[in-house]
Amino acid sequence: MAYYEARINRIFVTHERRNCWAHLQGVGWRKVDPRNTDGVTNMHAALVTARSMGVTIPIRTDDDDQMILRIYV
Repeated sequence: MAYYEARINRIFVTHERRNCWAHLQGVGWRKVDPRNTDGVTNMHAALVTARSMGVTIPIRTDDDDQMILRIYV
């Protein structure tokens, strides 16, 4: 697991199910954990809020540091 305090530079989503990515400032692209549809939807909404506010938020990733598991806005 990795822990970051980062701003969200960009958010990428597609029409496909559970496909949401966030570009973390100074870190790069990380995918939102796709195991739960509601979780992806909720995190997408929180990421959009954080990006629109321009704030730095705490972000926790999985063991491989590839997927976002938790964010705090």
